[in-house]
Amino acid sequence: MADKIEIHSNGGEWAGLYLNGELQKYGDSYLCDEWLYERFGVELVYDSPWLIDDRTPRRTVAEINEAAEEIHRRKTEAAELRKQAAELEKRAKALGG
Repeated sequence: MADKIEIHSNGGEWAGLYLNGELQKYGDSYLCDEWLYERFGVELVYDSPWLIDDRTPRRTVAEINEAAEEIHRRKTEAAELRKQAAELEKRAKALGG
Protein backbone atom coordinates (compact mmCIF):
# COMPACT_ATOMS: atom_id res chain seq x y z
CA MET A 1 0.00 0.00 0.00
CA ALA A 2 1.32 3.44 -0.90
CA ASP A 3 1.84 6.06 1.76
CA LYS A 4 -0.89 8.66 2.06
CA ILE A 5 0.44 12.18 2.39
CA GLU A 6 -1.82 15.12 3.22
CA ILE A 7 -0.98 18.77 3.77
CA HIS A 8 -3.55 20.64 5.82
CA SER A 9 -3.71 24.42 5.80
CA ASN A 10 -6.13 27.15 6.76
CA GLY A 11 -5.17 29.09 3.64
CA GLY A 12 -2.47 31.06 5.40
CA GLU A 13 1.24 30.53 5.64
CA TRP A 14 1.00 27.70 8.18
CA ALA A 15 0.49 24.06 7.29
CA GLY A 16 0.74 20.58 8.73
CA LEU A 17 1.97 17.54 6.81
CA TYR A 18 0.54 14.14 7.72
CA LEU A 19 1.98 10.80 6.61
CA ASN A 20 -0.52 7.95 6.94
CA GLY A 21 -2.55 10.07 9.35
CA GLU A 22 0.38 11.04 11.61
CA LEU A 23 1.79 14.56 11.85
CA GLN A 24 5.29 14.73 10.39
CA LYS A 25 5.96 18.44 9.99
CA TYR A 26 4.19 21.69 10.79
CA GLY A 27 4.89 25.40 10.66
CA ASP A 28 5.53 27.63 7.66
CA SER A 29 4.19 25.83 4.61
CA TYR A 30 7.62 25.79 2.96
CA LEU A 31 8.72 23.32 5.68
CA CYS A 32 6.16 20.84 4.35
CA ASP A 33 7.44 21.41 0.82
CA GLU A 34 11.02 20.79 1.96
CA TRP A 35 9.97 17.57 3.73
CA LEU A 36 8.43 16.30 0.49
CA TYR A 37 11.50 17.27 -1.55
CA GLU A 38 13.79 15.41 0.84
CA ARG A 39 11.57 12.34 1.08
CA PHE A 40 11.25 11.94 -2.69
CA GLY A 41 14.67 13.22 -3.73
CA VAL A 42 13.33 16.27 -5.55
CA GLU A 43 15.96 18.68 -6.84
CA LEU A 44 14.91 22.28 -7.43
CA VAL A 45 16.70 23.83 -10.39
CA TYR A 46 16.75 27.61 -10.55
CA ASP A 47 17.59 29.77 -13.58
CA SER A 48 16.55 26.91 -15.81
CA PRO A 49 15.56 27.53 -19.44
CA TRP A 50 12.67 25.10 -19.05
CA LEU A 51 10.29 27.41 -20.90
CA ILE A 52 10.74 27.97 -24.62
CA ASP A 53 8.67 31.15 -24.44
CA ASP A 54 6.36 32.49 -21.75
CA ARG A 55 4.05 29.46 -21.93
CA THR A 56 5.62 26.50 -23.72
CA PRO A 57 7.65 24.06 -21.61
CA ARG A 58 10.44 21.92 -22.97
CA ARG A 59 9.37 18.26 -22.90
CA THR A 60 12.55 16.63 -21.54
CA VAL A 61 15.45 17.47 -19.23
CA ALA A 62 17.75 16.70 -22.17
CA GLU A 63 16.08 19.55 -24.11
CA ILE A 64 16.56 21.85 -21.11
CA ASN A 65 20.24 20.90 -20.87
CA GLU A 66 20.73 21.50 -24.61
CA ALA A 67 19.11 24.94 -24.29
CA ALA A 68 21.30 25.78 -21.29
CA GLU A 69 24.42 24.79 -23.23
CA GLU A 70 23.34 26.93 -26.19
CA ILE A 71 22.67 29.91 -23.91
CA HIS A 72 26.11 29.48 -22.33
CA ARG A 73 27.74 29.22 -25.78
CA ARG A 74 26.00 32.39 -26.97
CA LYS A 75 26.94 34.34 -23.83
CA THR A 76 30.56 33.23 -24.20
CA GLU A 77 30.60 34.24 -27.86
CA ALA A 78 28.99 37.61 -27.06
CA ALA A 79 31.59 38.30 -24.38
CA GLU A 80 34.39 37.47 -26.82
CA LEU A 81 32.87 39.75 -29.48
CA ARG A 82 32.60 42.60 -26.94
CA LYS A 83 36.25 42.09 -26.05
CA GLN A 84 37.24 42.19 -29.74
CA ALA A 85 35.12 45.31 -30.29
CA ALA A 86 36.83 47.06 -27.38
CA GLU A 87 40.24 46.16 -28.81
CA LEU A 88 39.23 47.43 -32.26
CA GLU A 89 37.90 50.68 -30.75
CA LYS A 90 41.17 51.16 -28.92
CA ARG A 91 43.14 50.60 -32.15
CA ALA A 92 40.87 52.98 -34.07
CA LYS A 93 41.44 55.72 -31.48
CA ALA A 94 45.18 55.13 -31.66
CA LEU A 95 45.01 55.70 -35.42
CA GLY A 96 43.31 59.01 -34.83
CA GLY A 97 39.83 57.93 -35.79
